[in-house]
Amino acid sequence: MKKLILPTIILGLINPAISFADINLDQLNTRIIELEKTYIIELEKAYTRIAELEKIQVHLAELANTDNAESKSNAWNDRITISGLVEVEAFKSHDRSNNTSDITLATVELGVDVQVNKQIGAHVLLLHEEGEDQEVVVDEGYMSMSFGESGWNVIVGKQYVPFGNLESNFIIDPLTLDLAETQDTALIFFYENGGSYAAVYAMNGDINEAGKDDNIEQFGLSIGHRIENSSMGLDIGIDYSSNIAEADTLSDTFATGEVEDYVGGLAAHAVVEMDNLSIFAEYVTALEKFDAADLTSSGGGAKPSAYNLEIAYAFGDISVALGIQETDEAEAVELDEQRLLLGVATEIAENTSLGVELMRASTYEENGDDDITVLTMQLAVEF
Repeated sequence: MKKLILPTIILGLINPAISFADINLDQLNTRIIELEKTYIIELEKAYTRIAELEKIQVHLAELANTDNAESKSNAWNDRITISGLVEVEAFKSHDRSNNTSDITLATVELGVDVQVNKQIGAHVLLLHEEGEDQEVVVDEGYMSMSFGESGWNVIVGKQYVPFGNLESNFIIDPLTLDLAETQDTALIFFYENGGSYAAVYAMNGDINEAGKDDNIEQFGLSIGHRIENSSMGLDIGIDYSSNIAEADTLSDTFATGEVEDYVGGLAAHAVVEMDNLSIFAEYVTALEKFDAADLTSSGGGAKPSAYNLEIAYAFGDISVALGIQETDEAEAVELDEQRLLLGVATEIAENTSLGVELMRASTYEENGDDDITVLTMQLAVEF
């Protein structure tokens, strides 16, 4: 059997048709064509699938961008706080010669606070108060910077500087506010730690010394301490201003915008809260007499001062307050010499309060020595 192998191989090489006789070329051709068609169809399907995947990828990217935009939008929404106040007042006033009554839109405030980042914040407060000036003004606009847990903060912009506490349970502003409230564009360094607080500020101001340049040379200091526990709250503080003439009401008295010499001011307050009882006391004074050419009292230079004492007690949702306020040597500023006040206030709905106040005021002899009685009702909404 082994001897037959070589002849067989030689025969196959001489005549290949004998080995491939069973192969049909037409069938092979047809099969190749079918395979090519199948390949083309599958290739087209693959291209279609790739296109679909690319569309899905683009859509997912768009969704991701939308989510990021919404996340950024939501993040900014969380950083912005909008607040407001609307006060409508009705009053009836009676003195020796006149009886008047009216309903007024006393106050409208709209505030926006933005926490730009962990350290920087911004605050804007728009204000309208009914009176001769019907405009909406930027009452406050400042930026603040905090320094983490150090307790230090820096505030720069238009604001009320820390001179006087100026709290009150009553509708009408206290006489201490007329001698202390000071608004200007200022730089304030504020520190608070463990209930203790302090501030120092500098500003240019509107009232200058006669003949002096218009510079940033006015300043103030404030220091105080708060104690709070389950049975009592206490807040005491003392403030200094290098120029009390900058107080908003006082400054209107100086028509020229100048004084012969700066007169410093001092403000001290104490607030005590025990259960339903609260007591508030404040005293504001110039530290020396003004030049008689600037502000007079009894023919000489005036040393204006004021105090405010209030006691309030809460009977459930109703608060009743009694108060007495007096000024001294403030006739040139046209402030009342004395006020006696009785007030009742309650919250009639969420963020909505109703207050009624009766005030008996006496003016200085130089301003008519009149007695004025005013009954005021206020409806206030905060948001």
